[in-house]
Amino acid sequence: MEMKMYMGEDEGDDEHLDEHSPGGIVIETLSNIRTVASSTLEEKRCAEYAQALRDNDPHPIRSNMMKGSAAGLGQFVQMWGIALMVRSLRLVNTLPSTTLSNLLFFLKLVLVGRLATLQPPRCLAIAAHGAVNRDKAKLAADRIFTLVDRQSEIDPLSDLGKKNL
Repeated sequence: MEMKMYMGEDEGDDEHLDEHSPGGIVIETLSNIRTVASSTLEEKRCAEYAQALRDNDPHPIRSNMMKGSAAGLGQFVQMWGIALMVRSLRLVNTLPSTTLSNLLFFLKLVLVGRLATLQPPRCLAIAAHGAVNRDKAKLAADRIFTLVDRQSEIDPLSDLGKKNL
């Protein structure tokens, strides 16, 4: 819900952008700013924009409260999940044979498990992130060391070419 609200809400609205919509008024005003300024039409364009906003969303406070509540609920669920993970770490820490590496491994398992339940494609991408092509990695490291080890034709510490100013 949160991502749809932030990212995908305005997809496909480009064909509905006419000169009487809020976006159309802004685009037309900005593209003809000299004409608007020289004809002193700023107040008229501002009034048209305000009216277009009222026509587009007659109850902006209610819709923005709904959007804010959805965003807050999304953040609450995420923070609650993190709090459960920290609590489970404290429970695991009470075991007698617990080391730091075991705790970190357990935390990684819990995080990946949480991601797997919420976003399976993203979880697969995170899991596959560590599986790199070894030959490509060696070739890249070779290129980096070649660049670092090469001798430059320009010696920045040389006194040649200095001029007394």
